[in-house]
Amino acid sequence: MSKKYKLIFGASLLAFVAIIVGVCFVFFGNKAVKSVPESLSVNNFDGEYYLTAQANPNYEYSFKLEQLIDDDYVLVDTVSNKTNSIKLSDQKINLIAGNKFRFSVCYMSESGDKGNYSDSLTWVVTKKLAKIDESSFVLNEKILSWDEIVFAQKYKIMVVNSTTGVVTNLESTTNNVDLSGLAVGNYTAFVSAENESEFIQNSAFSEGFVFEI
Repeated sequence: MSKKYKLIFGASLLAFVAIIVGVCFVFFGNKAVKSVPESLSVNNFDGEYYLTAQANPNYEYSFKLEQLIDDDYVLVDTVSNKTNSIKLSDQKINLIAGNKFRFSVCYMSESGDKGNYSDSLTWVVTKKLAKIDESSFVLNEKILSWDEIVFAQKYKIMVVNSTTGVVTNLESTTNNVDLSGLAVGNYTAFVSAENESEFIQNSAFSEGFVFEI
């Protein structure tokens, strides 16, 4: 075989191999990543929600975020990430209490090939009302007030007589309460913020505020 024909044959062979590789990439690329994440969860750390998949050191991750809108799940975003966890508040989703989402994840190679998505996880946003800071309490002519808590519909006030231990339970729809019904004495007040929505949790009681009537 002459040198010319060898070059032509070599070039043809390379072209044929390239075509075969291209066809395999198109039809079998998604099958290259065979592993599928077996777990997916939403976890709350210090008030922030994180979506976390089963870790696999061989791959990167692609998270699919869908929101329930008018009885249908609508794709909001697909997030590629090198680690197996993403912070949900950093994503293009509206984390309003009561909003419902569906999440899934797949492994992804460095070249961008994706495997099959995991089983989906449905999740509803819940919020916990902020705890009242005891430093915000002010007693002025028997009116006890404190900083207003966002989304609070009412407040529960527990007043303990420091001498007798008798507890007086009060409620208020505003961020203050009239304590003129209490007898003269020393007291400690504890206040929690409340909301009747099933997706908003009541706050913990504040630290005690000591005062005298």
